Amino acid sequence: MRASLALFLFASIFSSCKDLTTPIDSRQYSTPLISFVSPVNDTIDTYKLPGGSGLPGDNVIVRLTAMVKASDSLGISGVVGRVLSPSWNLTNESSVVLQNFPMTDDGQNGDVTAGDGTYTGQTSFEIFRYEIGTYHLELQANNVQGTASQSLTIPFYLINSNDHAPHFDSLAAAPDTLTLVDTSITVGALMAKVSDKEGSRDILSVTAQATKPDGTLANTLVYLFDDGSPVHADAVAGDSVYSTGIKLDPHSNPPPLKGNYVFHFVATDKSGATGQDSLTVVVR
Repeated sequence: MRASLALFLFASIFSSCKDLTTPIDSRQYSTPLISFVSPVNDTIDTYKLPGGSGLPGDNVIVRLTAMVKASDSLGISGVVGRVLSPSWNLTNESSVVLQNFPMTDDGQNGDVTAGDGTYTGQTSFEIFRYEIGTYHLELQANNVQGTASQSLTIPFYLINSNDHAPHFDSLAAAPDTLTLVDTSITVGALMAKVSDKEGSRDILSVTAQATKPDGTLANTLVYLFDDGSPVHADAVAGDSVYSTGIKLDPHSNPPPLKGNYVFHFVATDKSGATGQDSLTVVVR
């Protein structure tokens, strides 16, 4: 009986202490550290890249070399890089992965010293010459357990030193004369046909702002669209005719004036070059 009681007490004490014990050998965990060193060239002029005859629509190859420092107490199993295209919110162009590439610390393929913790990667990707903008390198390291570091994102820039500004081929208003009525909102539309030697995809935005009959500038900057949406009064998507609806509300503060409204149009491309023109709309 005493032996049974002693065994029960020992078992109870062990059970109550087992949550406080520490394993003799436990698996280690760590997260790799990664820091940027440099790209070989962070600004690339696509006009100077070989390919075709120098035209905006030529296919060209962009080549990059990047270097990062990566370390982990358990050891690095690999470092990978990705090239991301620009994201243009105004033209609904989302960033995509153009290329994945490995980075090594083996003293080969551009890596200067093997085993020094500096990983080097070389990659290339193909674009049209006019596809300029802010691209990104996204870099990430993994340790031998498969744990990934935080992503390191570095911008680099593609420019076109031979870029051409957008050009307004025609401007129109429908109707070209608006009648202001005291009891209702007067509605019309603005249309602008725009061209660019780099192609329609190079056009980033088309805007208009009116100078009112009293010489003051309207406080609204109007965006025109080429999306075929009735909301924007655009008839056909992708036909290089940018459109928007306009309205004059007699109950606004201040109320609209009668007379000539001069709309100043600005077309901007992805290189920041602009073309300008103006159109007069009569309000009576």
